[in-house]
Amino acid sequence: MPTIFDELLERFHAYLAGVDHDLLADEVARIGWNMPVRPLEPRA
Repeated sequence: MPTIFDELLERFHAYLAGVDHDLLADEVARIGWNMPVRPLEPRA
């Protein structure tokens, strides 16, 4: 029996399938991130 979460996830996947990935990557690249870059420690 599908749940509301399953339906939401299915709709989100359908939305992502329709996104222009090149356009999205360009928009994300334009964001003025104000956080300094720092390496992440690996999890054990």
